[in-house]
Amino acid sequence: MLTKEYLHQPVIISTVESEPEPINWEQHQHFFLRVGKPPDKLKTWLDLLGKLPSNNHKVVTFCHNHKCGWLAYNVNKNEQRALYLHNNLDWTSRAIAIGHFFTKEPYKILVTTDVPSRIGTLIPHLEDIPSPLIINYDLPEKKSVYGDRILSTIGGQGLKCVVINFITDRDQRRHLLQGIEKQFGIKIGEMPSNVAHLF
Repeated sequence: MLTKEYLHQPVIISTVESEPEPINWEQHQHFFLRVGKPPDKLKTWLDLLGKLPSNNHKVVTFCHNHKCGWLAYNVNKNEQRALYLHNNLDWTSRAIAIGHFFTKEPYKILVTTDVPSRIGTLIPHLEDIPSPLIINYDLPEKKSVYGDRILSTIGGQGLKCVVINFITDRDQRRHLLQGIEKQFGIKIGEMPSNVAHLF
């Protein structure tokens, strides 16, 4: 090479982009919880939140846009503290809510839709807290969104998380979970009765 002929210990910089590291979806724990009919989801969700260990675990619940405020209201009624995000909030309001969620002690529950932001990448010290729990209150219509929800929560921090998917009778008939399993090469098992043992 000409650089070696005319330069002493030249630094060679490659302009070829490296391939991104493949994501190991199996490093996360994936479960489903049967809820029967959609009206049964709220009670099931509140019961599940009540069974979680009382430590610093953060819970991110994904749902349809119009349910975010309603779910957060029901949590706050039950003497827990929740924040919510939805598509109608501006970027500043989202950033403030996310900041409070990860840094303010009372807030352990975030209810959100598939907002176009990476929740985890906004917090510089996310690795200092226990791995988050993700609850898919509503399963995504697009299979790829399942992975987007995980990545948007943990960002680039490399955390392992627990994902619990609420599944209605209609979801079962549409084979939504089977499609997600196939897309991501994972196995989604039934949630154990003692959810505290997952943490």
